Amino acid sequence: MRSSLIVVLFSSIVFLQGCGLFNKTKNLSPETLKNLKQFEKLYTQNLDKQKYQWLSATGRVKIKSRKQNISLSAQFKSRKDSLVWARLSKLLEVARAQADVNHFQLINRLDRSYFDYSFAELASVIDPEQGIAAFQSLLIGNIPFNVADATFIQGTQSHTLKLAGDSINQEAIVDNQNLKLQHYKIVSVDGKTEAKASFSNYMLTDYGWVPQNIIVKIKGADLEAIEIDFSKIEFTKQDKVEFEIPKGYKEN
Repeated sequence: MRSSLIVVLFSSIVFLQGCGLFNKTKNLSPETLKNLKQFEKLYTQNLDKQKYQWLSATGRVKIKSRKQNISLSAQFKSRKDSLVWARLSKLLEVARAQADVNHFQLINRLDRSYFDYSFAELASVIDPEQGIAAFQSLLIGNIPFNVADATFIQGTQSHTLKLAGDSINQEAIVDNQNLKLQHYKIVSVDGKTEAKASFSNYMLTDYGWVPQNIIVKIKGADLEAIEIDFSKIEFTKQDKVEFEIPKGYKEN
């Protein structure tokens, strides 16, 4: 009798699990998310599918400042969580830059100069590795902060995540179909500086959806706007960059 009861209970559990009654999170979808815990679970699953070693992209960059507007051809390469490299040209190369966890370097071909800035001065404010990871996240339309620390606001067409900090506040609005960024905003606590980024024209790659157009509008700085239009985006296991400051260039 006891053995029969155990068999009946086991069969019932298997049936109920098959109906999904004991595993409600299994059928989570972006549009049905109701709280931060559900969002974090599904968002992390999507991030796990997007793990890559190298990203390579080409396109155009438009830069608007108070003094001038510039349109340049651009090539980007980034090694996950450790390096970002860029080459800007207008027929000939105009500038080349790279950032790693130690410093940011820029070569200006026009006036034969270079800039070398150490991140050591910022170490007490921000972890350079986290800064590079945040920038790389934005390039492919991902949220640049830890979603587990944010406040989640459910929407009918998009979801909003807000993160308050000691010196900056951040806000990310994601599409409720694929959880990719539509808008991102970062504002200083005093409200004097602000940057808003919009992400559009997503294309599907082997590593998920990636934006082809990114527009950043800036308040409180000489630089007013940056627009990036990607024409090609690739994810690879191996790549390399070339960066060497030429002899005779002066340091700014």
